[in-house]
Amino acid sequence: MVKYLLIMFNLYVTVFKIIILCSYPPETLRSFKVVSYAAMTMTMLVYRWVLCSRLDQFKDIVDSLRRVHVKKATKLWIYAFTIAYISMQVLVFYIKVVKRETPSEYKILGFSVQEPYASIIKQAYAFTLTIYIVVPINTFSILYVSVCQHMRFKILHFSDMISSRRGLKLNHLMQSYTRISNMVEGMDHAMSFPLFCHTLYSAGTMYFVLGLILYPADEIRTKELAHATIFFMMTLQSFAAMSVSASSISEASQIASKEIKSLLPDSLGSAFQLQTFISMTGEGGLGLTLWKIVPIRRSFIFGALGTFITYILLFQSTWPTPNHTSSINSDVSGMNMIRG
Repeated sequence: MVKYLLIMFNLYVTVFKIIILCSYPPETLRSFKVVSYAAMTMTMLVYRWVLCSRLDQFKDIVDSLRRVHVKKATKLWIYAFTIAYISMQVLVFYIKVVKRETPSEYKILGFSVQEPYASIIKQAYAFTLTIYIVVPINTFSILYVSVCQHMRFKILHFSDMISSRRGLKLNHLMQSYTRISNMVEGMDHAMSFPLFCHTLYSAGTMYFVLGLILYPADEIRTKELAHATIFFMMTLQSFAAMSVSASSISEASQIASKEIKSLLPDSLGSAFQLQTFISMTGEGGLGLTLWKIVPIRRSFIFGALGTFITYILLFQSTWPTPNHTSSINSDVSGMNMIRG
């Protein structure tokens, strides 16, 4: 039932976004900002449909990790991230929708829409914005962080079992490691492409937000700058939390690999079996990737942020100065529609 409701929401959002894209004046279609916004919109739409198609896989992953014991401090960290992230989303929604003035006239597909229909369009915009934010971004970010932390502790529990040296049987250890390896591969298969879409969208939003912050025009109100700053912090927080959580699986795997390599064959079986077990762990160990392209390690965070900021500043250097208000206003319009 939930999946069918999401399909209906996705159809509604897809049609709504296509109408917005088609409502741009023909003379702006070659603008880099319009092309960028269109690319971000298509990325988000693909993101939504991919998430909808993989709900069953996400459910299986959650069910497989339901009994994993997580330390209280980690649970509090997940709760704090969830509360802070949702609070920022609510604040952004309040600034952009609740406190937004309703224009007396909208232009959609070349047609002029005036009151009272303009108010109806605003409510439709608010509804679209809500499901556009909450369903794909909030839900997947929180799910990804929680699942990664649970998988991390599952690997650490396996490592603690080896370090205890109590009643160890090599066949049992190999079977346990194989199950964990299959679970990590299943997570990566189901979540690596949505994470890739999330990363692309985060890079795009950072580009637009930094444009408003670094090159503010006189016509941009304080409310727009506040929204841009909060949105930038929210995007950065989400990306950092997801990257750190994904890299923690690789770090836990390295700890388990060290414990496996410290085993002695005398009490476990033949040296050949133990060597086979050690070779199963591999040099890289277990870990998640960004759409099977880049393995996510701790260094991934700094490398990705450095790449984002470098190219953002490179593109921003091609912007006109704030005195060119016509171009800036066009950019602000694009920014206003990103969240809608």
